[in-house]
Amino acid sequence: MPGLPRQMNRSFAWTAIGLLLPANLFVAGCASLDRAAGREFKPLHFPAADARPRVVLYGNLADLLPAFDRTPPIDLWLYGPSDFGKTSLRNPQGMALLGTQLLVCDQGRSDIVAVDLTSGSSLIWGDPHHRPRCPVDIAVRAPDDVYIADTNLHSVLHYGADQRFREEIKPAGGPNEAFRPAALGVSADILYIGNVSGHRIDRWDLTTRQWLESLMPPGSQPGLVAPTGMSLTRDGILMVVDAVGGRIFRFHTDGHWLDPIGRPGRGPGEFVRPKQVCVSSGGLILVTDAGRQSIVVFNRNGRFITEVREHAAAWAGLTLPSGILALSPEQMPTCPQAVMGDPPTGYVVVSDSLGRDSLLLLGIFETPDQELEHAR
Repeated sequence: MPGLPRQMNRSFAWTAIGLLLPANLFVAGCASLDRAAGREFKPLHFPAADARPRVVLYGNLADLLPAFDRTPPIDLWLYGPSDFGKTSLRNPQGMALLGTQLLVCDQGRSDIVAVDLTSGSSLIWGDPHHRPRCPVDIAVRAPDDVYIADTNLHSVLHYGADQRFREEIKPAGGPNEAFRPAALGVSADILYIGNVSGHRIDRWDLTTRQWLESLMPPGSQPGLVAPTGMSLTRDGILMVVDAVGGRIFRFHTDGHWLDPIGRPGRGPGEFVRPKQVCVSSGGLILVTDAGRQSIVVFNRNGRFITEVREHAAAWAGLTLPSGILALSPEQMPTCPQAVMGDPPTGYVVVSDSLGRDSLLLLGIFETPDQELEHAR
């Protein structure tokens, strides 16, 4: 009789497992992005004014990778969450590509999650003895350097491609509150840092290891308030997102400022709370806007093209879009072109920090005229 409670508990546990297993397997097998059971998500086309499908939403990146490494719900119920290898993202922010690995800043985990785009496997990336505290953006300087903006540590963390911590980059002597990095970009051995406390772009020379003069828009333009996103074009233009000012500032690395793109508002091509920006190989500019819950798309000259947002009954849309990263077709080798139809000229990955689908994949279709215009 003394063993009866243990037997009853064991019996109860297996009965519960038997009841939960079919339901959990069903949930694990369900497609996302508002798909009905047993029905695949059909790509959504977002045409420009000339009706060409410039941007196509393919769906959840996890569903498009060959073997995305998930933690089965039954394992989660039996053993609890895993600290290593569990790919569910809690609050994804900025992203970068290191070889075949998509490095994602996960603010909710206080870690970097690496997803291999060729196999779908994932792991927690970085030095376990020097972990970030609040990673919000990441930049890679090929082939060996990875930089992470950490707003809580008030510094930029430098790692090698081997995941070993190398150094902490921050101004010497000043108060921590004066340096709060939120965006990163690397070009020509210069690390550009969006400093939301200083309302400016700080620059660190990676060769001489010295701070250069900070960048601020000229007096003829609105002041920079909160630089939360950056991207560099092939022709040397630094795009800077101002999340509070509602604009995309543009600085040419030869030294002059171009006119900003967009303005605050809710009309076409306007911003409520822009977060990050990327530029496709053909020159399209895509901006995540957490306030509009969408992605706003411009051509390389700043003319509004289209907006990726909820689509009637087909897609509930984005919840809180944040990071955005442009990839070439060669960098996304595993996507099933037969399912997608005609291959795009480029891809874009978007992180949704509160959405059910934390990583979304877009295809970019650019005409030869656009590519020629960009080349000029």
